[in-house]
Amino acid sequence: MDLNIKADTHWDKKFDRFGLSEKDIFELSKMKNLKIMHYHLGSQIKTQKSILDGVKHAFNIYVELQKIHPNLDTLDIGGGFGVPYEKKKFIQRNQFQVKL
Repeated sequence: MDLNIKADTHWDKKFDRFGLSEKDIFELSKMKNLKIMHYHLGSQIKTQKSILDGVKHAFNIYVELQKIHPNLDTLDIGGGFGVPYEKKKFIQRNQFQVKL
């Protein structure tokens, strides 16, 4: 699914996105065996805020989609933080886990 939100990532260009749009997702006919909603926000994401905004947005869509497709039982979160090549403070795993 294409969440159609901007993430602070090296690769965030509209033409690099993939998946059904949010509008298209809600126009799908009811599917008996729809089990997973997957999205990939991007790679080399630079900020916690981008990841957390994506998760929050995707979860809201997931909750609404589950009302239409009751067998939906998994939200698969794709994408990832950038690699800290420089010796400066980067995203702290423990702080991120608490916020998530």
